[in-house]
Amino acid sequence: MELTNSSIPRPRESGPVPSGLAQAVPVAARLGLAPAPAVPRQFRLGQFSSHPSLAAPRQQAARNRIIRSLRRPQPPTRLDYATPGDLEAILDLIDEASRWLKAQGKDQWAEPWPDREQRDARVLRGLVNRKTVIVRQGDSAVATVTMANWHNPKVWVPGACACDLTERAIYLHRLITARRYAGRGLGELLIDWAAKQARARYGARWIRIDVWTTNTDLHGYYQRLGFESCGRCPDPSYPSGALFQRPVAPERVSLAR
Repeated sequence: MELTNSSIPRPRESGPVPSGLAQAVPVAARLGLAPAPAVPRQFRLGQFSSHPSLAAPRQQAARNRIIRSLRRPQPPTRLDYATPGDLEAILDLIDEASRWLKAQGKDQWAEPWPDREQRDARVLRGLVNRKTVIVRQGDSAVATVTMANWHNPKVWVPGACACDLTERAIYLHRLITARRYAGRGLGELLIDWAAKQARARYGARWIRIDVWTTNTDLHGYYQRLGFESCGRCPDPSYPSGALFQRPVAPERVSLAR
């Protein structure tokens, strides 16, 4: 569809060109005495080309590049227990999530709690104790979660939460998915995998998580996955004080070592 915007300047109409001059221009151009007449150009929505026949090969080449990229095999995705050598990869995932949350107007992980040194030490302990798993695609870390079979007594306090803390449970920490893999269900898959591991390894009946208190969107995410609110941490200075739990399904799985 050609543009017909009246703002595009139109050439002046100067009357018919004398026939002798019309014949002389092409001849002069061939002899190098005058510029060759310009090839008519067409304005189209979304493109500019000197002639339709010149644009078609470029468009086809672009389509071919897209098709080749779609056919390119993707690196395999695998689930591993993380090691201390994965510390930087885990911290990079945390920092990326922090930047994205800030862009969304959330204060979650805006600052390491209670400071960077103690936060990094917690992450490292999870790696040393083989409590952290990592999803990789090729050499890239794309998701992670840390699990513990004990609760923090300063967070899960009898009376402040409706949980029966004497029942066996697994507690999740730092569930993160890289932003370029968001929306693929990796978080849900990791939660389901952790629940099955909890049942198989510890006979756990519950899977529990403490969630950033002010991030109500995240509360809704866990509730959509079957978690129910079960109280609050009584310490108002603790930023991740919203407590959630859901029953562990009876299926059993094992992780290839």
